[in-house]
Amino acid sequence: VVLLQIYNIAFAQFSCYVGSGDDQSISGTVSCGTITIEGILRVASNTYLTADRIEVKSTGTLYVGTSSSPVSNVVIYLNHAMGYNHVTESGSSTTSGQLMSYGSTYMYGVAKTYWTLLNQDCTQCSTISVDECTNWAVGDLLVVAPTGNGVTSFGQLIQSADNFKSEERSIAAISTSSTGSCLVTLNSALSYSHRGAWIDGVVPTQAEVLNMDRSILITGPEPHVYDSSEARNGFQGITTRQSGSSGIMQIHNVRVEKCGRVELGEYCLHFHYVGDCPLCQFVGNVVTQGNNKGITVHATHHSAVDHNIIYDIRGAFIYIEDGNEYENVISNNVLVCPEVNNYAQLGAIAAGTRCMLYGVTNQEDADNHEQSGIYINAPSNHIIGNHVVGMENALFINAVFNWGNPDGGALYRVCKLSMPMGITKGNVFHNNAGFGWYANSLYSTKVKTDENGYVADWTTCNLFNMQTGTDQSQNILVQDHVEYFEDFSMGVYECGDITFKNVISAFNNKGLYWKSYRRGANSAAFCINCTFYNNDIQIMGPGGSGVMEFVDSSILSTASSLNRVYLNHHCGLTGAPGVTGGLCASHYVFNDVDFGSISPTFYSETHDSGSLAATDAVVFYNGYSYHDTSQSHVTFNAASNGCAVDGDWTKCASSLGIRNVRIYSPNRGTLTVTASGVSYSVPFRSVQRYMGYNTYDTSTCTGSNAPYGPQDYTSSGCAHRVWPGGYTFIVQNGANIIVNVPQYSGEMADTFVMEYSDIQLDSTSITVTVTGDSTLSGGPCTISSTHSRTFITQYGPLVPQAGAWWTCKNGWTAQSGVTEFTAQIVPLALNLQVSGSSSASVKAMDDVSVTTTTTTTTSVTTTTTTTSSASECGYVPSTCQGDLDWAVNTGSQSNPEYYPNFYQVTGVAVSAASSDDMVFYWVCSGINPNDNCPNLQIPCGRTSCTSAPSVSPTAAVQCGYIPPTCQGDLSWAVNSGSQGHPEWYPNFYETTGVAVADTTEDDMVYYWVCSGTNPNGNCDGLELPCSRTICGVSFEAEQDSKDKVVLGTYTWIAVIVCAVLVVIGVVICCGCCLNKKRKKAVTDVNAMNDDEKDGMVAETKKTNYDMGAIHTNDNKGGQNEDEEQEIEVSIEVR
Repeated sequence: VVLLQIYNIAFAQFSCYVGSGDDQSISGTVSCGTITIEGILRVASNTYLTADRIEVKSTGTLYVGTSSSPVSNVVIYLNHAMGYNHVTESGSSTTSGQLMSYGSTYMYGVAKTYWTLLNQDCTQCSTISVDECTNWAVGDLLVVAPTGNGVTSFGQLIQSADNFKSEERSIAAISTSSTGSCLVTLNSALSYSHRGAWIDGVVPTQAEVLNMDRSILITGPEPHVYDSSEARNGFQGITTRQSGSSGIMQIHNVRVEKCGRVELGEYCLHFHYVGDCPLCQFVGNVVTQGNNKGITVHATHHSAVDHNIIYDIRGAFIYIEDGNEYENVISNNVLVCPEVNNYAQLGAIAAGTRCMLYGVTNQEDADNHEQSGIYINAPSNHIIGNHVVGMENALFINAVFNWGNPDGGALYRVCKLSMPMGITKGNVFHNNAGFGWYANSLYSTKVKTDENGYVADWTTCNLFNMQTGTDQSQNILVQDHVEYFEDFSMGVYECGDITFKNVISAFNNKGLYWKSYRRGANSAAFCINCTFYNNDIQIMGPGGSGVMEFVDSSILSTASSLNRVYLNHHCGLTGAPGVTGGLCASHYVFNDVDFGSISPTFYSETHDSGSLAATDAVVFYNGYSYHDTSQSHVTFNAASNGCAVDGDWTKCASSLGIRNVRIYSPNRGTLTVTASGVSYSVPFRSVQRYMGYNTYDTSTCTGSNAPYGPQDYTSSGCAHRVWPGGYTFIVQNGANIIVNVPQYSGEMADTFVMEYSDIQLDSTSITVTVTGDSTLSGGPCTISSTHSRTFITQYGPLVPQAGAWWTCKNGWTAQSGVTEFTAQIVPLALNLQVSGSSSASVKAMDDVSVTTTTTTTTSVTTTTTTTSSASECGYVPSTCQGDLDWAVNTGSQSNPEYYPNFYQVTGVAVSAASSDDMVFYWVCSGINPNDNCPNLQIPCGRTSCTSAPSVSPTAAVQCGYIPPTCQGDLSWAVNSGSQGHPEWYPNFYETTGVAVADTTEDDMVYYWVCSGTNPNGNCDGLELPCSRTICGVSFEAEQDSKDKVVLGTYTWIAVIVCAVLVVIGVVICCGCCLNKKRKKAVTDVNAMNDDEKDGMVAETKKTNYDMGAIHTNDNKGGQNEDEEQEIEVSIEVR
């Protein structure tokens, strides 16, 4: 019986249900229908788990390995049959094939080099040289991304689809070169050329090499195809989801395949309404053979999507879904479509649809028409160090659904196109058919939102604070960015207040594509240290207004006799009514630009057919200003001022201070401008354009001209004046001009908003007198180039109370103003919901720290870099300096207990703290020492307080280093200290998952690094073991079960053998005892009479022995009647 009981324990079938309070482990081959987890389920290495569905309840936890003990050879196979077919509209949605977590799910496969770069050119080679190959193995599947197949121009690129193809091979052998690179022999030679060296030492054209194998696989049956005749209709695969705010999900080093289904929310990897979750992580995974998104972040904030590979799926590869998501870190991912994905013909290449999907209705742009590697509905997220290859667009911030995704909870709760942009740094986009970095409309302002990302103050979606006149724009920063072999490269339709810094754009059809631009008073130059290299058209620059300034940049053409820079892109189009383009009167500054040996060819698109032939743009280059000879409206004698014609342009010395004047106004007829006794005619710009600045600021006005204007408050109830119509002309510094304005009393008669020059240009001034119109007449008035631009957008003024002439005249009677405008701000007028939260703030303003691939001028190296937004940082009040110096130099050394959790907050041991570390600690801990440090700011370039310093897992990080000075301390700690003084290692198990008495050197190193310990000061620079590259996972939940044994096959064999031996011994002993007792009993019985004998037999037959129930797990015998078993033993003595 005992043997039977032990056998039942050893080989009991997993019931597929883990109750609350249970802690169960499985290994080997396990098959279930639905697995329900309300307690803890642990999946060990060498497990093949089959289930129709796995559901982790809100109280449950699923462990498939841990960060310190990753598992290998684990397969989770999710069965499913066809459910709803969106093509035939038949069937119903199925919950089979899902891993659904409402609690907490942890999966940790073995870390490896997820992806790396070629470091030598490979022309149909069979051995490639790469930067890293940690834990790569023979048989691993690799993907080598395209770099143009050896071409060096966009014209060559688009002659063949082969120039966009990735290649798949497996590893046949691995060795190390004399320089330390990994030499990887492939199972067969590559078919195309892939670059590993920079072109001309300028362009970092290094092919990405992806390792597609992981030690955990989540898979399912071959996908159920919805329509065999059209692959773009997709299929039904498996899905995974972390849903709700009751738990977290950490999926590390897992391959997810055959995934996604064309239904809302059914994605391959998915954070779904998790809320604020800084511990939610998708890291080092492979997502492939999928559709309807690779990774989706939905109504979740502060999560990490890092070092993932998404390859060969249909639809958007990374999708930020609703519009309210913020401060998620999307970093170091490689997204590759294996073939060119072009919606329309591209040169000689027919339209390609390999990664396109006819998906969910309201996601059509993301998946098909504008299919994108990273599709963003919420700009306030950090996009860092990603590589995107083969898409229609690499990254797209789309204006569609500008009030939020209509399928989600953010609808009418966000103004997504005004949300501040997160950090965008270190990304590499190449071989994409359309755009690289792309936003069709973006007006980034300091929008205040609550903890859910919902707008708390709709007026902050406006460009200006209408009460104070403060410019609320938030300067967007795109830095350390590379784009090559694309059609449009970086581009927008309308976006201002943006800076590109340390950017390379090369071998593209258009190196920059821009339609409308505006630069606010607080915004930096448009391009700083930018390189445009051998693009067919180097720049297609905007119209609108503002200074397009290029600083310390290069625009180089070595493969062509032309170095083309286009101005006024689409700003004068007459056949395309719309809003883009403005007045075609920007200032362009190229004074600090290297054009190499080929001088620039400036061209205004107003010379194209179908465009209004008028522009007053001014270009500054090489100590001269240039204005269009035939199309500008010059109010001085150029020839007598030493100017000369140079092609289409008139070239003047910069000392003349040539600038333009822009007047936003209805059509009052032709203006006459008189200067130095000479009169010049300035006609009205009659290009049809919309009224309105953005969806949130300015409602669409109604009336006979709607939506094109002009319309005013009196006749149409239109309180805004944003309409890119009016007059432009060119003046020189110091000019005294008279502007005669015909009398006008029609629509928008109160609008005459004058801008002179731009505030970022060298200071100049003019004197203006206005005659004619009785309302506007006045002067003379001296107008400085630094005059206020309050309430002026790139398309005109929000209200008539704006511009230099309003200030000169001290105003005039207007039909409407700030009060009426504010009342018509769309969400206020519609009484849209406003968050009542007291924790409203401007998101994406903090700094973050990530490990990213950064570009230098000579090479690409993987380094840990900190990136900073354009927010204020680094301020230390003078009253605080004394406390700071004492804390760093004295307190941290003599009284470390004054700084609890210092390492957990900063990632630095308190004994090694710098001033920045101490400031960071104080700010993030809310400490104001001695009340001397009010308004202390986080150091510039440091991590945000929302991110634990230890949670940045990557196999590409440096690891394994033990300083020679540390080895003695380490050996002593492992061999002596851990045995004789375990109290010296508090919380050792909670940190490492290992008992201190059982520690190895790796365990001790892990403990020291993660607890911020530097024994005897001898272990500076100590790094995590390469097998355990992340701190931050607590083992407290496992404490109660740390001594439990996971009973695998071999363990049970040992248990059974021991049990058999014990039982044999017991049987022998019992036999001996019974034999002795029997002899004695017989002797005693012989002395009894017959009645006594009969009575004794009757009594002994009733004797029952209760043997305690045998339990597999809880050691609570006798407390659960359902689990107890009684063995009745009746001994009849004869």
